Amino acid sequence: MPEYEVNGAVSPRLLTITGAAEFLGISKWSVRALLWDGLIPFVAVGRSHMVDRRDLVRWLDTHKQIAGKGTITGTSCKVRPSLLESTN
Repeated sequence: MPEYEVNGAVSPRLLTITGAAEFLGISKWSVRALLWDGLIPFVAVGRSHMVDRRDLVRWLDTHKQIAGKGTITGTSCKVRPSLLESTN
């Protein structure tokens, strides 16, 4: 299955901030904060900011946590806890 195929439908590689928020399950402002804090790279397309789906998956993989163990990679997460709350 190609990396950009979801449930048999082709998905774009670059997502808008709204699309990235839906993908991560957080608010648009939380995605903006991640971009502004330099935690997720983006592509500027005119006045829009687009986020590569692979960068979102990479960010998720490096910020997974196991209860009582911290992050899987052993490094602490630099994301403010308020970013993880969905307030659409």
